[in-house]
Amino acid sequence: MIAQQVEQLLARFDSRGRTILASRLLIQPKQSLEEIGERLNLTRERVRQLERDIKIDVKNWLEKSHEIQAFCDQVVDITGYLASYSTVIDALPEAAEEILISIAPDTAIKLPTWKVIQSLNDSFECDGEWFYVPSIDKVEQGFDKNFEVESVEKRFIPADQVLGAFEVWGSVTPEELVSWAELRGYRRLRDALVAPHVRSMQDLAAVALELHGSPLTTEELHEAVASSKSIRSLANQLATHERLQRVGAESWGLVEWGHERFSSIREAILSRVDQDGSVILVELIDELTDKFGVAESSIRLYAAAWPLKTEKGVVSRQEEQTTPAGRPFARSRGCFVTSTGLAYRGRATSEHLRGSGSQFPTALAVALGNSIGESLLFESADTLKTLRLSWNGNQATISTIRSELDAVQIQEGDDFAIFFEPSKAKFVKLRPAIEDPFENLGRLCLIPSAERVTRISVARSIGLEESAVWDEILQSVVARKESDLEDAVRRVIDQLLKPA
Repeated sequence: MIAQQVEQLLARFDSRGRTILASRLLIQPKQSLEEIGERLNLTRERVRQLERDIKIDVKNWLEKSHEIQAFCDQVVDITGYLASYSTVIDALPEAAEEILISIAPDTAIKLPTWKVIQSLNDSFECDGEWFYVPSIDKVEQGFDKNFEVESVEKRFIPADQVLGAFEVWGSVTPEELVSWAELRGYRRLRDALVAPHVRSMQDLAAVALELHGSPLTTEELHEAVASSKSIRSLANQLATHERLQRVGAESWGLVEWGHERFSSIREAILSRVDQDGSVILVELIDELTDKFGVAESSIRLYAAAWPLKTEKGVVSRQEEQTTPAGRPFARSRGCFVTSTGLAYRGRATSEHLRGSGSQFPTALAVALGNSIGESLLFESADTLKTLRLSWNGNQATISTIRSELDAVQIQEGDDFAIFFEPSKAKFVKLRPAIEDPFENLGRLCLIPSAERVTRISVARSIGLEESAVWDEILQSVVARKESDLEDAVRRVIDQLLKPA
């Protein structure tokens, strides 16, 4: 047994010798010569001399001990360059056997066999978690050098290539090797191991994009780089990096991919219109949804608002603003964008139920394609009657909606929505308030219950760019003066700010 061999070695020394051996070679941190001298009533120089003699004696003994040499060879063979503690101990259980070392008549310490052997021999080293051959420093230096050679521009190695890059590293698995590297400052990012010097959020985002091979959204990049900063702060950082560019309303790519840079939906439409003078709306929708991943309803909204106009399915610039400026869509009460078109959300009043016509948001009228002196007709999907959206003077109005409210059993005080599609309108009675903050906000923003309520879906629903952050969303809903919507947004923000 190796433990017995070591005990025989220790028995060669008297109590004073064992104290010096343990204090200077076996125990970390080792004691100073002065401290040992005070305990043994010896001078510092005498302790140094005794330590020298002990080391020579130990070295000579180890060279003659075939059992100790065989043990060390086994540890080296199992470890390769690096192996987990459990790997070595499972293969060589005697390495964990404890040795009782008496260093004074009334004092003894217990140390595992591997710890005693590594202190007396330089063939391996162990930190309690990992075994290294020949030493911690040599293994770390070898790993760093090999990483530089095998990595992509000294920045990262895909995880599935890690073991291939270090195939001579013994019994360590790819997962073990990556876990060990993380302890040394390397970083696991998606499916790669990233060098310690790649630290900025922008550089990490560039690595994430290289690994993915196609654009990622800000939220996906935020998750990939595990940023402690807000999504808005990360987006601001990404915009300043020379290798990164926005390629969609909420997506990013690498400059070298050659994608067209995206600034905003309005700018994208203006660029296309200025290129040809005018563009057919359906062609514009096909082009921009495919190129930038923006919602069709958002394109329709911006294509009908100053300085653009949509007439008979063709988008062009307005020579002059012919409609009252009013409030922008995102700050106009009751105006929403849906996945299929535009919508109005309101609350049924006694005037509605008496059959009176009512005012209609100017911003929504413009977005639907109406203008001063004109009327739009919509067939009600609920009653098959015709609804008229008129614009005389400075205010758009909608004809009576009493029949439609009756058809879907809407009473005074109930919330309802009108969903507009080309030439059609459908009325829906909204559910009462919901306790869950996200579900309730989705209800008020007319987001389908099956769809996840996110910052992007909320921004899109009120007519903001999809890149808008929660602060901008809150500013818009405050300007709308819709207290229920403002309260819902604040509840969601509070929920997001709660500690995980």
